[in-house]
Amino acid sequence: MRRLEIDSALYAISRASELLNYPEPLPTPEPRHIQNLIRCIDQPFTTFDGKYLYWNVWHRAAALFYMIIKNHPLENGNKRTAVVLTMGVPIV
Repeated sequence: MRRLEIDSALYAISRASELLNYPEPLPTPEPRHIQNLIRCIDQPFTTFDGKYLYWNVWHRAAALFYMIIKNHPLENGNKRTAVVLTMGVPIV
């Protein structure tokens, strides 16, 4: 299994307005928000007692989507970002 890397996530965020055909561009994440975005991306790969808490791709996608919406790592467009990162970037 491979993790979603922060570089891939930032690239997807920068291209999100083109991918979603939405006129308002997403703001570039500020350095203070990058750490929050990293925590959201790492959540689907959390383990306990040597076992993944989210054990299949559907659980991991749901965890990624939920964490981005809940934690608001961006100033604007968190739901659009969650859609792009969940659908546009492989997380398996």
